[in-house]
Amino acid sequence: MGNPMKRKSRISFFLGVFVTLLICGGIIYLLFTQMTKLQEELKEKESAKKVVYVLNKDIKSGETVTSADLMLVQYSVPVAGVRSGDKFVENPETKVDNVAPTNAVTNPVEAIAKINLLKGTILTSDMVYEDEIITNDLRIAEYNTILLQAHLEMGDYIDVRLMLPNGQDYLVVSKKYVEDITEKTLWIKVNEEEIITLTNATVESYIMTGSILYATKYVDPGLQEKPVVTYPVSSQVLSLINANPNITNDAKRVLSEKLNGLSSARENINNTQNGFVDKAQSNIEKNVQEQIKKAQEERQRYLEELGY
Repeated sequence: MGNPMKRKSRISFFLGVFVTLLICGGIIYLLFTQMTKLQEELKEKESAKKVVYVLNKDIKSGETVTSADLMLVQYSVPVAGVRSGDKFVENPETKVDNVAPTNAVTNPVEAIAKINLLKGTILTSDMVYEDEIITNDLRIAEYNTILLQAHLEMGDYIDVRLMLPNGQDYLVVSKKYVEDITEKTLWIKVNEEEIITLTNATVESYIMTGSILYATKYVDPGLQEKPVVTYPVSSQVLSLINANPNITNDAKRVLSEKLNGLSSARENINNTQNGFVDKAQSNIEKNVQEQIKKAQEERQRYLEELGY
């Protein structure tokens, strides 16, 4: 038989090792539990964050919102709930997806503000609509033959209309952004079809003494839809448009269909012009010379501003 003291010593040693392992296992378990809980809390905090774009300045309705007007921020909302004993019970109605805008803009492009937007506003898709598509035939054109409203400013949106001396009134081009404006001249973006249409309306306003080609300003361009053009170009101009390779076939088809429904309007315009047959040529020559003079004066003013 072995020494009972040695046996007792061995038992005490193994018991100590077992207790130590048990304690270490408990500590490891507690640490693992705490780490898991911490990771879950961090994950919840990350899920409660959303990357959004915020305006860094005020934007008026109708103005273009560009990437320079936006700053990327991480939007975080604390989850609300109630205390029940020692536990926190989350209120699902206050999760971040229910608080942060679900339609926040995440990939900003140039767009038009539908409403007045204040600095610090989170930009959402329902606050803006995309600007017009930049087509190959889009140009910034200068016009000094359009009567301008006294309070018209750069950044406004306008329709250009033609009023005949008998009171008939037609919409020539619709919802155009005023790129720049001076006392007598404005600059707007127009495509090939619109250039030809405006030229046709301009010449006809020259022929008929008492006609006015004028601009009307939008009240709230962000909310007001683009209206349908009601001015029908002449048959000669329509032929020119149909033969123009810079105008797409789809645009020609749509224009032809639209003008077919405006045949009575074209007949009314033609009848009004018939009363100015004798003076048509002289009226056109006179007004063209005035148009050239205005353009030259505007060019001279611009060069003087540049210091030439």
